Amino acid sequence: MTLQTLYDAAMLRGPRSVPLLGRLGGGTIATISDSQPFRVVGSHAVVYQLRQPTGKVVALRCWLQDEISAELIERYRALGHPSTLRRLHSVDRSPVIGSISLHADGIVVEAEDLRSATRPVVVLDWLMGPTIMAAVDRACRSQDTGYLSALAQLWRGAVATAGQIGFVHGDLTADNAIVRPKEGIAFVDYDTAYWPEAPSVPHLDPAIAYRHPRGVTSRPEHADEFAALVMYVSLRILAIWPELRADHGQAATMRGAGLLFQPRDLAHPDGSQLFGKLRVVNDPQVQGLVGILREACLGHPDEIPTFAESLTLAANVAAAPLTHPIHGQRSGRVSSLLSSTITGTRETAGRGTDRLRPKPIDPVVEELWPERQRTWRPERLTELADAIEQQDLNRAETLWSVLRDEPGAGAFFPAIDGLRKAEAGHHEVTANEIRARHVAQRKSAIRQRFANALDHDDRAALADLALSGDIDEIEDLSEASTRRIVGSLAIEHLERALESDDDNLIMEAYDARLLGDQGLLTSVQQNRVDLAFDRHAWVKDVRSAIRKRDLAAIDRLYAAMPVGAHLRLTERERARIDRLHAQESALRSLRAAIRDGRDADTISALNAVERSGAVVPQDLEWANVSDVIDRYSLMTSVRRAAEQHPRDIARLARLLPQLKERSGGVFPEAVDGLDFAKLEIEVKQSAQLVRIREALDTNDDRQIVAAALPDIFGVLPMLERGEQARIERAVAAANRALRRSGHRSSSASSSGTVDTV
Repeated sequence: MTLQTLYDAAMLRGPRSVPLLGRLGGGTIATISDSQPFRVVGSHAVVYQLRQPTGKVVALRCWLQDEISAELIERYRALGHPSTLRRLHSVDRSPVIGSISLHADGIVVEAEDLRSATRPVVVLDWLMGPTIMAAVDRACRSQDTGYLSALAQLWRGAVATAGQIGFVHGDLTADNAIVRPKEGIAFVDYDTAYWPEAPSVPHLDPAIAYRHPRGVTSRPEHADEFAALVMYVSLRILAIWPELRADHGQAATMRGAGLLFQPRDLAHPDGSQLFGKLRVVNDPQVQGLVGILREACLGHPDEIPTFAESLTLAANVAAAPLTHPIHGQRSGRVSSLLSSTITGTRETAGRGTDRLRPKPIDPVVEELWPERQRTWRPERLTELADAIEQQDLNRAETLWSVLRDEPGAGAFFPAIDGLRKAEAGHHEVTANEIRARHVAQRKSAIRQRFANALDHDDRAALADLALSGDIDEIEDLSEASTRRIVGSLAIEHLERALESDDDNLIMEAYDARLLGDQGLLTSVQQNRVDLAFDRHAWVKDVRSAIRKRDLAAIDRLYAAMPVGAHLRLTERERARIDRLHAQESALRSLRAAIRDGRDADTISALNAVERSGAVVPQDLEWANVSDVIDRYSLMTSVRRAAEQHPRDIARLARLLPQLKERSGGVFPEAVDGLDFAKLEIEVKQSAQLVRIREALDTNDDRQIVAAALPDIFGVLPMLERGEQARIERAVAAANRALRRSGHRSSSASSSGTVDTV
């Protein structure tokens, strides 16, 4: 059996196999069916969901490796230490999960030798939100460029914050980042995490789609730089050209899939079809980022700039002057771009120009790279550069129409565009002028989008404007408009919470100040929000009543219960309510039995009260109960004596009179076939038999007749035949004596019984 199968079985068994549940205060493992728990399976671990009685949802992460290194265990233990978490959360919107704890013996699974084995479990906050891969995949299919732009900004902020607190993830991918509704992006899966106080350096083996093509950096503090840049450049490009995801990105179902760039693109950027397509993107900032990524791919993993430095370099490239000389001056920018493209050099801010030396490509990446399908022609790019520098627009456009798909040609598009505008305006166009017009056009477009969103009540568009930061371009926003935008953001978070159907998330996402008085919610949404708060209040009141053992209050709450609210109670709480009902029923039965004087029912009710654990009220008629208990005790003793073989007649002779006295001079009704009146007759018959046999032993006719007659209890037929014959002779002798004494006639009536013996 696989470890995952063993984990599944243990989770279904509950606290018996997951002792961690007791330490966490109990709860319920989420399940898909009776035979399968809800789980998320990754490359190295499987994660289960625990819903605690408090309503909090936590993740239980179990490793799928047979052997887990001591260094990894110790690193998780150190990461979850309160002092470490305090430092990592010392800034707002930290990408590190809020709660992390390691439990070395959290789960018990069956080993191959049928013995039990304990396995470690990492407990973390459960994050409600899509992975970046899922969010990007959905946004690209719906052409939601605003959302993609917002994701790029969130990613940039998360990486910057991680750098600020000194946290390194070590295996950043689109699957290892969750988009949270309020706090921004969070990184998950900390097996390769590193921070300055970490007890050990992790072994780095990042996903191939985010790994540098020439190996892994030897500096653990820089392990995220390349992957962070690949993610950010991918998001920025998809925000402009979302169709590229379907054409070039890897399938979302693939673990560690690349959003846009595949390993072969990163290994050979100058021969990549994707890099070739990106040359036509008319955005200086994105072009700068693509250029920096290309340079990073060609460099050594230890020499690439940090993520922050890459952003600065890209901004410098985008802001560099695009002055096109009229009087025969050569453009330093064009020459620099040409040199960078053809010879593989790069300009590094403040450090001059370094020659890029070819480094060996990662063998794994090399296997994925097919034979190049075309030949690169750098000499044609030289001709294009000369045409631009000579301001020969006709020649430049002719060459551009032929070379636009060549690797490296995209860097010349801004210069050609500037040359066109300079030709049209008969004056020299600078990059600042182009950028100013671009900014003005951008602000105008943002204002138009904002106006359209307000006119059409397009909340999604308002939220995209705010998340992407475009709304900051509008300086004169009114207070009402600002509230509308913030409300749109709030409702977007609320809608995601509503999709989860989780009351706690819905209440957390709902802000009455923003959503309560603006009419932003539909009636269906408002009803679902009200239901969440009603359930929460109901559960709180029920738990209070359970603590007070107030069954009447519980019954009133159940009579006015919101739909499905009882399902929010834990199994333990529902069991306590059932026990309170059982206790109340037992006490009612006891009172009725005492009132009606039914001993058997009283005793049965007392047993039920004891089994239910009910507290007997002080106002109960204890005198009557005591009498019932005494009678029950006597009846029990009588039963034991009667069931002995032979019956204990002597004990019955003592107990039966006491029982009749305690029952008011009348025996209780027969119980379970035990007739106390018949038992009394049997006792008296036994006593008479003893007297007759004692008289027979004396051989005295008078004593025999006195003991045998009159036969009130009908014992004579019970005697042996010889004993009966002896009694008959004694009676005959007594009759003869009576006749001799002359009392025959007087005694005949009184001794008629004797004659019949």
